[in-house]
Order: sequence, then structure tokens, then C-alpha cells
Amino acid sequence: MRILLDLHCSDSWADPGQQSPPAARAALSFPVLAESVRAYRERGLAAFITAELHPMAVQIGNEITHGFLGPYGKVGGRCDTPDPWRRFATLGVIAREKQQ
Repeated sequence: MRILLDLHCSDSWADPGQQSPPAARAALSFPVLAESVRAYRERGLAAFITAELHPMAVQIGNEITHGFLGPYGKVGGRCDTPDPWRRFATLGVIAREKQQ
């Protein structure tokens, strides 16, 4: 069986026009939000691997054409500048590289 792991980033429905962060993370500063989401994803992926369920692909969010985890990860339109894209990329990190 091939597995696509979609790491959804909202408490409720998410589509290109609705990408709110989970309520538990809504008031976090950007650095804390980014680390919190990264750690959550890393734990989730590790749980799949521990269970010997190796995803063929990992997708961040659902329909993230205009970003996700708004307002920090919003991109496109008025947010189509380098800073929003840097935040978007930072929020998209799934796991840290293992240090040698």
C-alpha cells in the first residue's frame, strides 16, 4: 500500500481561502508557532515510521495555494514578496536534519 501523509494545519475545514491556524496556536509568535508546528509534524512522521508505515510522500497542509497558518504563512496577492515566502517556507519544515 502506498501512503500519502497529509499534515493538515487547521482545526476545521481548510481550502485556498480559509487557512487559519489551530486555536491552540493562534496567539503564538511566529518563531514559537514555526517550532511548534515543526515538532508536531516531526512527531507525527516518526509515529508512522515507528509503526512501519513509510509514507511515499508527505504533504504539508491542504490546498495551500495562498499559504497556510495565516496570517504568517499567507502568500500571493499583496503577500507576494520575499518575506511572506520565507515565512511560508519556514512553516513548511517537517523535520530537522539530524546532526552528525
